[in-house]
Amino acid sequence: MNTKFEMRIWLLLLLFWPALIASAQKKEVLLSQGKWTFTIASSTIHFPAKVPGCQYADLLRNGMIPDPFEGNHESQLQAIANIPFTYQTNFVVNKNDLETATPILLFKGLDTYAKVYLNGYLILTANNMHRSWECEVKPWLKEGLNTLSIRFEPSLAVTEALAKKQTYTLPGGEYVYARKAAYQFGWDWAPRLLTMGIWKDIVLVWQNSNAIKHAQFVLHSLTDTLAKASYKVVLKAPAEKATTIVLNLKNNRLEKVLQLDSGQQEASLDFEIENPNYWWCKGMGTPYLYEAKIQLKLAHKSLDETTTRFGLRTIEWVQTPDDSGSSFYVKLNGYPVFMKGANWVPAHSFLSEVNNSNYTYLLQLAANANLNMLRVWGGGIYEQDVFYQQCDELGILVWQDFMFACAMYPGDTAFMANVTAEANEQIVRLRNHPSLALWCGNNESAEGWHNWGWQKQYGYSEVDSATIWQHYLNMFEGILPSAVSKLDAQRYYHPSSPANGWGRAKAYKTGDVHYWGVWWGDEPFKKYEEKVGRFVSEYGFQGFPSNELLLKYLQSSQLHFDSMALRNHQKHPRGFELIRTQLQREGIRPSDSVLIFAQQSRLLQAKGIEMAIDAHRRNMPYCMGTLFWQWNDCWPAISWSAIDFLGKPKPVYEAVKRAFQPIRQQCLITKDSIKFLLISDQVDSLTVTAKIQVKDAMGQTLLVQTKTLTIGWGVNSLLLPNVYAFINTNDSTPMLMRIEVSKGKTMIDSRDYQLGNWKEVILEK
Repeated sequence: MNTKFEMRIWLLLLLFWPALIASAQKKEVLLSQGKWTFTIASSTIHFPAKVPGCQYADLLRNGMIPDPFEGNHESQLQAIANIPFTYQTNFVVNKNDLETATPILLFKGLDTYAKVYLNGYLILTANNMHRSWECEVKPWLKEGLNTLSIRFEPSLAVTEALAKKQTYTLPGGEYVYARKAAYQFGWDWAPRLLTMGIWKDIVLVWQNSNAIKHAQFVLHSLTDTLAKASYKVVLKAPAEKATTIVLNLKNNRLEKVLQLDSGQQEASLDFEIENPNYWWCKGMGTPYLYEAKIQLKLAHKSLDETTTRFGLRTIEWVQTPDDSGSSFYVKLNGYPVFMKGANWVPAHSFLSEVNNSNYTYLLQLAANANLNMLRVWGGGIYEQDVFYQQCDELGILVWQDFMFACAMYPGDTAFMANVTAEANEQIVRLRNHPSLALWCGNNESAEGWHNWGWQKQYGYSEVDSATIWQHYLNMFEGILPSAVSKLDAQRYYHPSSPANGWGRAKAYKTGDVHYWGVWWGDEPFKKYEEKVGRFVSEYGFQGFPSNELLLKYLQSSQLHFDSMALRNHQKHPRGFELIRTQLQREGIRPSDSVLIFAQQSRLLQAKGIEMAIDAHRRNMPYCMGTLFWQWNDCWPAISWSAIDFLGKPKPVYEAVKRAFQPIRQQCLITKDSIKFLLISDQVDSLTVTAKIQVKDAMGQTLLVQTKTLTIGWGVNSLLLPNVYAFINTNDSTPMLMRIEVSKGKTMIDSRDYQLGNWKEVILEK
């Protein structure tokens, strides 16, 4: 053969080889980025729509309704949830794709009761916003222009019909029948705005041959010198002859190739990493992530590929009986870690309005405030991928509830099958994230059944009670733990949070507790120091949002306590009353001005939560976790959040940041002694210097002492007898004690304590 001709052939192959490979891979078209319209009820008038989106957001964008968050508009606009909406788009299909590939429509999120039509044909019926839906659509697609139409039915119409089929009423009401975000039905911090629409992307997938269904990272062993792991790869269909799976680790140039037998659908690629980098949560070290690319090839042509990240870490939830009850804590990479965190709720009532930058902002704030855990609460959603990706990068562990909260649920075959599909999908989607710490069956359902008086309230017969409880067991002791065991066996499943209610002594001795004596129980802040559990996964106190937010969503004429608009943003029936009572306990006269009262409440919230966190931390290792309620808001609410709906941190944010410092000082002052505490999250011991200064009200230094001490993980205590003796002899003199803790020239912590009359000692921020 002519040498010049050979060179031309090779050049052509090099030029077109990428295109040849691409043609073998699956092609994806994001239909949600196309031009969409919506129609209302039976109307034929089309209005511009945004997808992903929902009907409320689209109506607002088209100027057809006022802002539901302003004033009292929410209550006026709730009826929109009773009207059907239809969304529609057109897209073009070419002849080559139709003849050479298998088309699949993937709906990543439909909210909630939807019928999907393609070119006038009903191809899919959906009834769960917590799962995706897919359908092979070759019989209904045509060359050229195609029309996709989705009709959404009101959730209430469906749930009311389902409820009427029951011979008893289920606690929780209408939302228990709908696999829809429960908070949208209204909560004591959330409005009743029932959305419908396409809340996640729609993708048209052209699949030429086989594809990767999912790939699971499994860690087998981990030491400082060697990590042994594998990827379990499952294909959508049995492999063809000469099919291979190729694993590439970007971080350390590792490649593994596995030849599949014809008909094989699952395979495991084992690999080792020498001198591995650990994934550590915030405060313990760098959350290092490895990146893996897995390719499916046929005769050297790429059919499909997926890219995923993983972290090398071990996690164990230790529950060991002891003299008090039983421990409940996280052991990460072999070390006990005190969990410092908060409860996370959906970041908007209209979920599609939350973008990646919103997640980044809220989660970076959490990392900056020294949080190492967020609990994704069970009345919201399984969060978007970006949430877990950010937690992986920031080193924030995730307590993941399944989406069940404060209710009992149906037990019929169809409902259970729907939940099974939902659980399987979400476990597979989230299990590779190193930030995922555990799966929890539900929020407060078991507690509600046993201690909230539901059985008496609803007048159940013995048969009804037995049936409802058996349905509970089938779900939370059967379906969900079985799914976790099958699909994510390395993670702990917690049946229900809390393990025991705060009104029982056992709640503080074993498992996790939701302590609501302060707030719901109208108890003083001092109770935070007495009611300390093994792991406090909920507690909190309300603080108004920023005055900027109040003035944005309320008119000045609405800023009075009799205003329906103001009360509409306070969803707790006794919220204002409970804040006033607590202010009075602290010796503060509640203001009649809403804006001043708002500031009082914010400072009060900061003091209470800081007291609670300090109590929890100084009781470690008895207490090993504190997750306050709540981190964020879904609308401009008067709520328990640390960050308001505008993204403005309340004073409690800085209080939490201080209280969650890796090394936190506390000073316990009694009539008999002064005990200085240093609480450390550090795995290794370190030597620090504490400088104690006592000054009078005029700022004149009265006493200076310096102490050098070596501290280790946990609570390190030191009595200050000389300081106590000095203060005790001058106990009627107003004094300020400042303690500065430093390591070398680096200041670790500084805190002021106001001293004076022993009858009342106020610990300043």
